[in-house]
Amino acid sequence: MSIYIFKIPVVELQTREPQYQQDTYVAALFEHNIPMATAACIPLTQNVRGKIFKCGGVVDVALYPEGRRKGYAKKLLNHILLRMNEEEQLFSTLYPFKESFYEKFGYITFPQVKIANFSPNVLTHLLSAEIEGKVNRYLLKDNFEAYLEILHNMQKKIHRLAIKPKYALHQVKDKFNAWFALATRNGRETGFLLYNVTKPFEILKVFKFYYEDSETKYLLLKYLAKHVNQFKEMELELKTDEQIECWFADSGAVVKTKSFAASPMGRIVSVEGLSGMIVGTGRFSAKIIDSNCEWNNNAYLFQVMMVI
Repeated sequence: MSIYIFKIPVVELQTREPQYQQDTYVAALFEHNIPMATAACIPLTQNVRGKIFKCGGVVDVALYPEGRRKGYAKKLLNHILLRMNEEEQLFSTLYPFKESFYEKFGYITFPQVKIANFSPNVLTHLLSAEIEGKVNRYLLKDNFEAYLEILHNMQKKIHRLAIKPKYALHQVKDKFNAWFALATRNGRETGFLLYNVTKPFEILKVFKFYYEDSETKYLLLKYLAKHVNQFKEMELELKTDEQIECWFADSGAVVKTKSFAASPMGRIVSVEGLSGMIVGTGRFSAKIIDSNCEWNNNAYLFQVMMVI
């Protein structure tokens, strides 16, 4: 079914590469013993306002044409949301095929991930800059555990950063000839970038770029500048709040959003699970009516609890 819609069948992937799909939950709806619709959920962890929560990523929602307009997608999605609640996955995220469809299930849109393409020549001024710290380069497949450690350490500090389970991350190690550059300042690991060469001597692609302070950001950019004679272009995946045109003058960067999907979306699965979230000051009450997650139907008091 998924191959009909996405060219990537969920069941075939699980059969062929089960090591990457161990805890992926797949639900299917049958009509007279014939599968009509399917949806899957990947367990994730995500930093939301400084606290790590369990959440679920909805993927591969697919229906055959003859199974459409029968309410099958609604039944599957409500089943997936119920499953998330049972698994204490507080948030649900997805990339929609159509945003307005998922709005009906309580999802709202998030800013789209941005991609910046620029010439490495704009970084050359950093080569003479004195920036405290050092950057060490490692081949990902030979240093995977060290990569996981720094990734989880950075998740504690970066709002919205979501991480797949370890077995799913192995796919990056196994399928991409990736490198990661680890920045260390004052004896502490303060950031990293994950990259590979998509086209030899043409494009250096950075698809993870995380740092805890401005100094580390420029330390890692200085590391990229050392590749100026090897590549004619660099591609950098940015977080939604990053503005590369503010990092240095005359960047000439072309910034675009990812083209493979619409804006990501998300929703709260369990309102009660919000208790303990790090927030600012304030107090309010709300009565919530949630037709898709009926366990949320209640009146709530939201207030900051002072911890002494």
